[in-house]
Amino acid sequence: MIQKRSPLIRRALVADALLLAELGARTFYESFAAENKPEDISNYLDASFGPEKQAAELAEPGVIFLTAEIDGIAVGYAQLRSGESPECISGSEQIELARIYVSQAWLGLGLGEGIDASVHR
Repeated sequence: MIQKRSPLIRRALVADALLLAELGARTFYESFAAENKPEDISNYLDASFGPEKQAAELAEPGVIFLTAEIDGIAVGYAQLRSGESPECISGSEQIELARIYVSQAWLGLGLGEGIDASVHR
């Protein structure tokens, strides 16, 4: 059984593209495969996750990936996007949480508890 531990949150680099592709594909599959057709999941994974795709996303202006690591193992990630907001959103510093995925084994173990706003670089 996995024990509750605090993760290290850090900003992902272009060198993390393979890690993000593998983690993203695995966590998306774990989260959505049971409710979808196998061919639909396969098509989405092929179109959305791969080292080249994640490297391109990492290079996009206004896109930030954060990884959550425990004992040097990536257990989740978030993708944040800044830029144009819909008219219904006010304020000058909006950011979209575009993706947030956690490995199935770490769900419900408080991975997000106690994380402050600082990001380790």
